Amino acid sequence: MRKLKALKEGIKKWRKSGKSKEDVDREILVRVMDELETKAESVGLTEEDLVDRVNSKALLKILDSRRRADLVQKAKVRWDIEGDENSAFFHAYINNKKNASRIHGLSLNGLWVDDPTMVGNEVFNFFATKFDKQVGNRLNMAAEGFSKLSAEDSAWLERAFSMEEVKAAVWSCGGNKSPGPDGFTFRFIQNFWEIIKGDFLEFVTEFHSRGYLETGCNSSFISLIPKVKNPMVLNDYRPINLVGCMSKVVSKLLALRIKKVIHKIVGVEQSAYIKGRHILDGHLVVNELVSWVKKRKKKCLLFKVDFDKAFDSVDWSFLDEVMSHMGFGNKWRMWVMSGLHSGKASVLVNGSPTLEFRYRRGVKQGDPLSPFLFILVMEGLSVAMRKAVTNQVFNGINLPNGGPNISHVIYADDVLFVSEWEEGDLVNLARILRCFFLASGLKVNFHKSKVYGVGVDNADVTSLASILRCEAACLPFQFLGLPIGANMGLSKHWRTIIDKVNGRLNSWKAKVLSFGGRLTLVKSVLGSIPLYCLSMFRAPKGVIGALERARRNFLWGSVGGKNKICWAAWDAVLKPKNLGGLGVGGLDVMNLALLLKWWWRWKSEEGALWVQSVSAIHKKRSGSSDILANKTASGPWANIAKIDKDLRGLGLQCNALFRRAVGRGDKTRFWKDAWFGLSPLKLYFPLLFELEVDKECLVQDRVRHGEDGALFFEWKWRRSALTGSECGEVEDITHLVTSYSFHKNSDGWVWVGKSDGVFSVESARAVLAEQRFGPGDSFLVWQSWLPIKVNGFVWKLLQNKIPVSFNLSSRGVILDSYNCKACHGVAESVSHVFLNCSFAKDIWRKVSMWVGVDLTGWDELDQLMDVAAEMDSSRKRDLLLSILYTTFWFIWKGRNARVFRSARTSTQESLEDIKTGLYGWIINRSSHRDIDWNIWIIDPLSCL
Repeated sequence: MRKLKALKEGIKKWRKSGKSKEDVDREILVRVMDELETKAESVGLTEEDLVDRVNSKALLKILDSRRRADLVQKAKVRWDIEGDENSAFFHAYINNKKNASRIHGLSLNGLWVDDPTMVGNEVFNFFATKFDKQVGNRLNMAAEGFSKLSAEDSAWLERAFSMEEVKAAVWSCGGNKSPGPDGFTFRFIQNFWEIIKGDFLEFVTEFHSRGYLETGCNSSFISLIPKVKNPMVLNDYRPINLVGCMSKVVSKLLALRIKKVIHKIVGVEQSAYIKGRHILDGHLVVNELVSWVKKRKKKCLLFKVDFDKAFDSVDWSFLDEVMSHMGFGNKWRMWVMSGLHSGKASVLVNGSPTLEFRYRRGVKQGDPLSPFLFILVMEGLSVAMRKAVTNQVFNGINLPNGGPNISHVIYADDVLFVSEWEEGDLVNLARILRCFFLASGLKVNFHKSKVYGVGVDNADVTSLASILRCEAACLPFQFLGLPIGANMGLSKHWRTIIDKVNGRLNSWKAKVLSFGGRLTLVKSVLGSIPLYCLSMFRAPKGVIGALERARRNFLWGSVGGKNKICWAAWDAVLKPKNLGGLGVGGLDVMNLALLLKWWWRWKSEEGALWVQSVSAIHKKRSGSSDILANKTASGPWANIAKIDKDLRGLGLQCNALFRRAVGRGDKTRFWKDAWFGLSPLKLYFPLLFELEVDKECLVQDRVRHGEDGALFFEWKWRRSALTGSECGEVEDITHLVTSYSFHKNSDGWVWVGKSDGVFSVESARAVLAEQRFGPGDSFLVWQSWLPIKVNGFVWKLLQNKIPVSFNLSSRGVILDSYNCKACHGVAESVSHVFLNCSFAKDIWRKVSMWVGVDLTGWDELDQLMDVAAEMDSSRKRDLLLSILYTTFWFIWKGRNARVFRSARTSTQESLEDIKTGLYGWIINRSSHRDIDWNIWIIDPLSCL
């Protein structure tokens, strides 16, 4: 801790002096550049002056890149690596974030207070009280009903920490997230890992043996994030902890361990932060249940609970008690309790921290371990509910066909209770929640909680809700951010998503971002806004169209009602890069890929609660791979099942995308599943299938392993005498099946769209995109060394999709002149501007002399690109391509200077820009940061 503190002070002094020196150096460089420009205009520059100018440009670009890196880090924009290099955007983004999070004042007892001292004192008192231990006796939780860790898992959790584990914990922390009180981001720690790794290992080793964190190691800042547009009181803010790197590494180590065993001890009703479970599992279960209840004309009660500051209210003694009941070892419990008891925090008020206070309850929002600890706390509620159903204190709803009883679903602190329409159930549930509060500290806000009724009059819902002083509400409603109930709720939700996307496309972003920045924003931000809804529902064509229009208009700069030319077909923009597109990805393809994931999960997650529920409601045989829903089904599962029709329109079949991987043959149907080849055996051997007694038999029912390991077959025919053709099929099938490699593991599934056989949405998108867009040629080799704006520009250039005069005239744009501003009298086409213009020819001649490769005399861009393809190594090819792309970029900048500013950029200046620009991009955007500048300006192809 002291080392980091001393290092922080040293870095601050070093950076302060370095920044001052950079400012002085920048002023000197700018003055030198101005003097050289003046000299160039008057008497011309000598060879020595030209060298000075290019060196000054290179140093100036390096200083500017460092300043921009500071802005990017302060802006905390996640997509900065692929995004824009426009400092104006990051300045605007930083100012916008500051304004949004600034506390201008607070309403105290009805009076508005904006005095900074009074506001700071109120914030300190509020949070010091909020996290103080509540006075009163706590109820104890009975041990029965909890699942327990095995002795092996408990010992595994407490084993010594290895260097590999510590490194994995450090690398799994976001590198550029806001630092805690120690001031260090994890990007810094990762960059200097070889120097400080020994200290970190010694620190966690001591923690392992002592089980104690020094108080100073576990301090944090609380950042207040507004939950509403105009916050008035402190409850309108969400407290997020900015944790120091030392305590965060310890928390991450514990989190990485517990996440590997927590699925064994937490009930199926919980789906948050547990591997193999998904946030939408509970939503699917409830939506299917509601559809089934409405179809059967039953009555159903739904109670959506609002816990008051759930994460902040957890009683530590209850958490420790639950961990004890679950079989966690003493050392593990000591580690967790030490991390809680040693915690201290101060609240950031407009960037300034208040006095520190101690935590005495709650788990920190922002700490990697906190979500898992909260899951353990909520398991206490699940245990209580399961016991209540068993003792018939709370009914829940029994699904048909031997399905599970659904009484509640939980995602973190989002809880929805489900039961038959009985007043006693709601009253008993209130008593259970009261006892849970007295044990755990989690209090229900009944006035914010809501009662819903299915198949019940509104008057009855209001009457029942009044018993608990809850709000009575009607279907549809939202749970986990998605609608439950009628289709009209879904329609409204789609409208909200469209409005949200349009709202995110602020005109100032379109103005300050380059094409590359807009492209990245369209891909990373706008594509993710409707993600959850696209993961559950098939989006109507009108919704997809509206969302795609919003993305298209923003990409081409058409915002605020001002239309801009769309230079390429939108399908070309959506195509993957390997098919010749920009890789934005179509929302319709994403929608199908996300829904296809349910098909994969249906086949591979037999024991999941949502699988059991769907099987029961849709009368599916347990373990069946058949996903077809009932014809009259109306829930989301019906839409998931129907995507097979959409895929058939693309020339695909859903079931053909998954193949059975047979182990011992315990889950695979011998005749009906496609486990040997692409089609079921019943199609290859129709005569034998007709003779089969049990057409649903499994592989293990027909193929047996003898004591010597040899295979033998146990056929069951409808008659004993076989014809010659049937005997031939028996011989063929025997020969075929005995060549299969069986093993002792249980059967599984293989996704054919990926080499490792494991489904991913990304691979599904690739498969669907290839079918949707057809085969394509990747005419552009994207260069990661270059900003995306340069790659995007070259993509448009190679397709003749840039605004030269000839292309503008073909789109009806009227100009004063359509001729080249450099050559005059010659029409401005793409080939002319970049190859045949006197300005371009001179640049290519100079670049050829610089790189030692003849790049002159070509009439077509494709011919020039082929020169790079003929290089004798991939690195030289990539570097020469980068030089070509950069040259295209600066030729275009020189052209724009002539057209829009009537400025004449010399070819020597453009060459200097090419050298300095590409050098700066490579050392800042690649691992080649040690390139010697003096060698670069003489022989660039020898630098790598």
